[in-house]
Amino acid sequence: MTEYEYLIFDADHTLIDFNRDEEAAFRRTFEAFGAVCTPDDLRRARALSDAVWEEEGLNDVHSPEVRKTYHEKYVGHLPRLFARIKEKFFVGASCEELAVRFLRELNAPSAALGEAFGTFCRLSRAYKTCIATNGLTIMQTARLQAFLPYAHAVFISQEVGAVKPDKSFFAGMLARLNASPRACLFIGDSLVSDVAGCATVGIDCLWFNPARRTLPAGYAPVGQIARIEDVEKFLQGRPLG
Repeated sequence: MTEYEYLIFDADHTLIDFNRDEEAAFRRTFEAFGAVCTPDDLRRARALSDAVWEEEGLNDVHSPEVRKTYHEKYVGHLPRLFARIKEKFFVGASCEELAVRFLRELNAPSAALGEAFGTFCRLSRAYKTCIATNGLTIMQTARLQAFLPYAHAVFISQEVGAVKPDKSFFAGMLARLNASPRACLFIGDSLVSDVAGCATVGIDCLWFNPARRTLPAGYAPVGQIARIEDVEKFLQGRPLG
């Protein structure tokens, strides 16, 4: 088995729980403007968020055009999201005020996903553990706060100037680490952003697949794990079960 020096983890849906964070940010935003919301309200707000994200094309990171405007679209879609939300809920604030407050509420330490924090800490003793994520620099830095003392390096798309799966994101990461592709193992949940992106520069990618989806044709991760702590088993060459 390849001896890796660097373990590079995706952030959202791999190390940290974006869904939980987003729901908490909605709750705090609504409460800041005096709105009372139920758990069902928060679930509906999250569903609207997913819908607007899709409508704005922000899931289409395979598209070079989307990657060029990704960070602008990220911020720009929020007033449109809250226009939709205000159709469903009474919130006594403008769409712009809600968008600004929501973005501020997302800039907060994140909830780790499952055993991700303990796994990352343990692995940092034997490997150079890194994080590579799409997103806004200030937001992702705040959300990853607990992991930062254990991270050898952090790569955030807004700061890097490229969005996964763009080859320049991964090439820039290797250049900054002064590392060869063979020295790196990437762990991530996205087939497009992570598995396909790593393939552009020859980095091995371990697919984090907690839903145990069938691997589509055209992708070639070096393995699959359903639990993030199984990275350790993979590195030791042990059966994953």
